[in-house]
Amino acid sequence: MVEKELLEQIYSDFSIIIQKKEILGILLYGSYLLDNETSKSDIDICIVAPNEHIH
Repeated sequence: MVEKELLEQIYSDFSIIIQKKEILGILLYGSYLLDNETSKSDIDICIVAPNEHIH
């Protein structure tokens, strides 16, 4: 299961664009989602944005 602290950190890191509603969502995938992470794992995220240019 994904740690609450990790989700809070991701939200914090992207809070400005989340509040401005410049993104539709943030998807977490990979080893952290599957609970297979190791000390060498990175965090895989996908930012979902509207189909338009964001400044």
